[in-house]
Amino acid sequence: MSTNRMTAVPADQGAEAPLLEQGSWRVLADGSTVGFRVKKMGLYHVKGRFRELEGRIEVDPDSASPTGELKIRAASVNTRMPPRDLHLRTGDFLAVRKHPEILVRADRIEPRDGRRHARTP
Repeated sequence: MSTNRMTAVPADQGAEAPLLEQGSWRVLADGSTVGFRVKKMGLYHVKGRFRELEGRIEVDPDSASPTGELKIRAASVNTRMPPRDLHLRTGDFLAVRKHPEILVRADRIEPRDGRRHARTP
């Protein structure tokens, strides 16, 4: 799984923040993408994404790098093929009834190509 793109704003402000500065930042689900690409039976790739997520990025001036946490609603998986999505939600894969959230913690977050997006390694 990769976090292709994340957009963050200060936790106490709207989406008008210019850069990732010191403080606590809220990840905006509408401007962020968490997706995956896996090879099926060695023949072709299946791509998908999770539509519902929330998270925070903490920028501490005493730390070498920002840290963060991302909560992903497992049932929000979407491969644009509903029968496959239903199967991914079962115990064969994500077991969303038993594990409704996927929690990702990042000890380091780096800017991506000088853009205003952050990406976990």
